[in-house]
Amino acid sequence: MESVCKLQIIYLESVDSTQNYLKEALQTKSVYPPVAALAKEQSQGKGSRGNTWISGYGNLYLSFALEKEMLPKDLKLESL
Repeated sequence: MESVCKLQIIYLESVDSTQNYLKEALQTKSVYPPVAALAKEQSQGKGSRGNTWISGYGNLYLSFALEKEMLPKDLKLESL
């Protein structure tokens, strides 16, 4: 069975971190999953395991949030 969902996409010219932006927006209930935040520049990007992500202007940076129920049942949830 095919499943379709509408993804809200938020475009930001510059942001501290797309991940921080989504966390705050979800906590304040100003957005709801599924949602993606895209930016051309991040001043404090985040990599995996707490590493910094170098985020120069002109590239594409992306974070997204889904409801756990939207994920495949056999998907292992872990950070790489």
